Parts: sequence; structure tokens; C-alpha cells
Amino acid sequence: MGLSKFKFQKIPGLPTKLDQFAIMGSSHLILAKNGWFISLFLTPTVTTFEAATCFLPNKLDRDRGDQIMVEHYRETFDKIQKSAEVKFPNRRLILRKAFNAHRQRDYELSIPVMLAQADGIGEEIFGKDVSPSSQQSRKVDARKKFVEGKIDSATKKMFGDYYSLITSQLPINAGESERTKFDSPLNRHLVLHGISTDYATEVNALKTVSWLQYIISFKAEAK
Repeated sequence: MGLSKFKFQKIPGLPTKLDQFAIMGSSHLILAKNGWFISLFLTPTVTTFEAATCFLPNKLDRDRGDQIMVEHYRETFDKIQKSAEVKFPNRRLILRKAFNAHRQRDYELSIPVMLAQADGIGEEIFGKDVSPSSQQSRKVDARKKFVEGKIDSATKKMFGDYYSLITSQLPINAGESERTKFDSPLNRHLVLHGISTDYATEVNALKTVSWLQYIISFKAEAK
């Protein structure tokens, strides 16, 4: 079928036809390379497409893309906390204090605690943590093995690009030699090792929430 015959459903807020082609199948990766991770259950397709379009080179408007995702995660914040506490009751107290610190705009504390919890949850789910991985192939292999072995074929067919992000090179968990490849400044290593001191913004805090809920999303597949 040629592009001229392809019909998109007209939904208010979606990008233009050509922009939809540019991001189709890669919207999750586009967002992740800019520090954002969607929720399969909470993030509307319109939000995903609209935000991803803002990070396309020919449409570049990072502030607008960040704002779309900030508004989304402000709205879903309470639901994410509830889900996290239910799925990881052994971490309930720590998670609750981290989410409350965020509500008080104490991002200096909320961000590193949530990043640390994402590491620990990743260790529980994958058997390896989600720290910088490019030079530690055993960590990437553990995640690939999980995606291949635990996620059924139907789910991979529909959401393979989403779940495969965990095996990708991304700004949130990039190693020292890779960080300059990305425009998103939030990096777990720089924060948790006390190297970064200017990370405490609402944008970075909500990027951290999006990362945490992304790691938690693998819990349902870990059975």
C-alpha cells in the first residue's frame, strides 16, 4: 500500500501524517533517548505521539516535549505510587517517603532514592541491576534473556519496541563513554555517585518516576 493510500484515523492532537510515519514503531525509543518512558497502561497514544514528535530533528521543541510528559506524569503520579507499593510491599516505606519527598518538591532526595529503588527492583526482576551496562555484557544478556524468555510472542509483537528498551543504550543508564551521545542530562550514575549536583528539577524528577514505573512494568512479566 502506497503512502498516499494509507489512511490515518483523525484524532485531535496527533501529529501530521508524515510525522506519524517518522515516529511509528520508534516513539518509545525517541522518548527514552530524551529521558522519558511511557506507561503501557496509563499513557494515551496521543500523548506518546505528540511528545515524541517534539523530539524529532525537523520538529525539535524539547521544552514542549518535556512539558507534555510533565503534565502526563503529574496526572498519573498517585496511580504510579499505588501500583509500586502494591507490587513491591517490601519497599513500601522507602517508596512512600520518596514519593512524598517529590510532592514536597524535595527533588534532591526523591530522585536518588527512586533511582536506587529502580536498581534494586531491576535486580529482583532481571537478576542483574540496571546500572551502566555497555561494558558489562552480562547485565545486558540477563535483560535480553528475560525479554526473550518471559514475554510471550503476542506481547512482543505488539510491544516489542517498548520492552526492548531495557537492552538499549539510553541516557538514564549510559556509561561514561556514552553520555555525550544524548541530550538528556539525567543519568543515574552521575546522580547516585554524587557527581551531578544540578539534577534537582521537576522535569528530572518526573523522568525518574517514568523510569521507575518502566522497570516496575516488567514485574507482571516476571511470573
